[in-house]
Amino acid sequence: MFRESTDSPFDLASREEIDNWTTRPDGEAVSSVFFKPDLYAPPGTPWNRSHVRVFVRTFLDADTFECVNQERIKRAFISHLKALRQKYKIQQSTREEQAQRQDRANRDERKRNILCFQLFQRRLAVARRYSTLRPHMQMLQRLGVQGMSSDESDHESGLSQYRILLPQWRHPQLAVWLRVFDAIHRNSRFQQEQTRAGRGAGPRLRVVGQNWSTMNSYVPRLPLSAYNPSWLARLNIIDREDVDVQEDEDYDFSHNPEVSSCAQIVCSSIPYIELFLGLPCRATADRTAIAHILESFCHSIWY
Repeated sequence: MFRESTDSPFDLASREEIDNWTTRPDGEAVSSVFFKPDLYAPPGTPWNRSHVRVFVRTFLDADTFECVNQERIKRAFISHLKALRQKYKIQQSTREEQAQRQDRANRDERKRNILCFQLFQRRLAVARRYSTLRPHMQMLQRLGVQGMSSDESDHESGLSQYRILLPQWRHPQLAVWLRVFDAIHRNSRFQQEQTRAGRGAGPRLRVVGQNWSTMNSYVPRLPLSAYNPSWLARLNIIDREDVDVQEDEDYDFSHNPEVSSCAQIVCSSIPYIELFLGLPCRATADRTAIAHILESFCHSIWY
């Protein structure tokens, strides 16, 4: 972009230049000597896609680099373009705003990473423990920490609970599939004849919310059944390529009926359930009776 240094101001195309070309695209928007991507817009706009094409051709014509794979070159430049957009946004803000934004981002990222890591490890441990869930271990590992949902604190009910922020990219059925691991973990943590948890901290009270997570991250290269069709439909062609959906891979994100039934019993019996309602169970007699059912029924299924 012909800047003297990485800290030099960006030389951007005017809105008039972009609009004039967009309405009458009689060729590429740019050339190797006129290169002004639109940093107000994502890489998938016609103007920026033209920049991607010109960059790839110029890179290959230079014949000075070992890489000649057009797809790899395109991906690398798109990634660079996204980084430039972020840097430009920061460059336009004041120093105080930058410091506040960075502090907030660091704090939120640390919190999210810790909570999502704990959630991932807990689900993985449940899958490892029970033979019926063990076949799903590999898919859990592919989802990884990035595939877990984040939480927001909620104390309105007087209880310390957390509403689940739903990742926009995940298919609703994948969310249900993951919560079965949570229900089984919760059952293992509670002593069957008591209303309190065993040793250690009590299970996190995670209530299904209606809010979407603002995180833009997603897990690439998963089966088509893992992604929300509405989210996929909103992606432009470049972002869709980055997701790299494994359309030839078929994965059934469901559990066998016995495990699902057992998970539903857990969710209707344990105090302060998170899975569907998030409401306290107060009937001691009901808890005791259901505990005996769980002990015999679930043991025969999981092991």
